[in-house]
Amino acid sequence: MKLGDKIRYLREVEGSLRGLGRAMSQQEMTRAIQAETGSKLSQSYLSQIENGAAHPGEVLQGAPRIFGGRSRRVFAGVAK
Repeated sequence: MKLGDKIRYLREVEGSLRGLGRAMSQQEMTRAIQAETGSKLSQSYLSQIENGAAHPGEVLQGAPRIFGGRSRRVFAGVAK
């Protein structure tokens, strides 16, 4: 599974969990990311990632912080 596939799947799951009954749009996803993490990610950039036009190594150095840091609480010295 490629990064773009994972992000599309994430949009589907988030849309379902938020009661939308559909995948979140890219614009809704960027707004949610900004609201929940304070990190900005433009819709066009998200589109480039999903379509494979942007190289993941260059693009998502902060990906764990943006796309999942809140779901996994990790503290130094504490194993869960």
